[in-house]
Amino acid sequence: MDVARLHSLAEEIGADEGNKALSRLLQALEDAYSSSVRLPTSDTAHAYEDALAAFMRAARDARAVTMTPAKLAMLEELHAADLIGNGLIERVEQILSTGVSPATIVDNLRTLATRMTKLHATLDMLRVSLDDLRVTRAGPAGEDAHVEVRLPAGAYDGSLGGLARESEELNDALFVIVEAATGVRSLLTVGVVSTSPSAIVVSLDLSSASLLLSVAVQLLVILRDRLALKHTRTDLERQHAPERIQSDLAVWHQQQEDGAVVQLRDEVLSAVPEVERRAELAAPAERALRYLADRFQAGMRISVDTGSADDDVQADLHAQIADLQQRALELANEISNPPSRSLSYSYPPRLRLARRKPSRVSLPPMVR
Repeated sequence: MDVARLHSLAEEIGADEGNKALSRLLQALEDAYSSSVRLPTSDTAHAYEDALAAFMRAARDARAVTMTPAKLAMLEELHAADLIGNGLIERVEQILSTGVSPATIVDNLRTLATRMTKLHATLDMLRVSLDDLRVTRAGPAGEDAHVEVRLPAGAYDGSLGGLARESEELNDALFVIVEAATGVRSLLTVGVVSTSPSAIVVSLDLSSASLLLSVAVQLLVILRDRLALKHTRTDLERQHAPERIQSDLAVWHQQQEDGAVVQLRDEVLSAVPEVERRAELAAPAERALRYLADRFQAGMRISVDTGSADDDVQADLHAQIADLQQRALELANEISNPPSRSLSYSYPPRLRLARRKPSRVSLPPMVR
């Protein structure tokens, strides 16, 4: 893991006051649940309800919820993805929704709280140490963006030649995006190359980074629709639908997908003013989109880091990038983790709560 980027991660987490508050709120949630188990009364149950609502509200408001995919991947490498942002919310929901004893739930909450406290303390010490060593934080200038392309497992065979071939395909795809966004093919500068996991960090201008994320969002929508139709075709096959219906549906979907890729290609190239140049780029642009779609299908993720805006134009581009990045992350999660049934939290047994004010959080059915 790149030390400068780790420094930036520690700085971002340490600067988020919401993360520090969550450690306290998680401890309060654990205490409230324990009290409800030891002394199951209406008052302790209401206190638990309030503690859970306060924790979830603060967790969803924390800046870490919008952390970039690159930083989320770094947390995965640190075995801390369930201690920050959405990962923390999902972990608490998992603890409270599993059919285990109240004692086990208390133990799991206590373990999670201990891990959170240790992570924040470790990152604080790391940040101070790296500052003392004068290790710079990794970050782009105002007019630039750092784009991390995290390649899927198996994208190449692990050899230097394999990495070179994969990099060439990625380079060709990015060249199309950059030319469409800026009108020129600027040299792409590599900041970091990592092999475990496979990732390449490239410096791009803000307009190119925004267009790349826009393309990523539209390709992920196409892949999400592909997955949905695959489920439909599986259901038809399981119900022994006529072969003609199944084959016609497959043909129709392929036509729809091909049409969507061509439409996206034309949208990308619409900014190129010269008709002749647009025609020259048509085939390379379609190859680039199909390459990116194939890699997204296999699990590739793109993350964009931006610096501080120097003017209103940069600020607008930063906002676009943030919105597109969040949408891409949501779509990638939707593809990787199809929606499941709603969660039912485990509440302390043998209690029934009278309904309070409508504005209060209503409790799911209680465990008996």
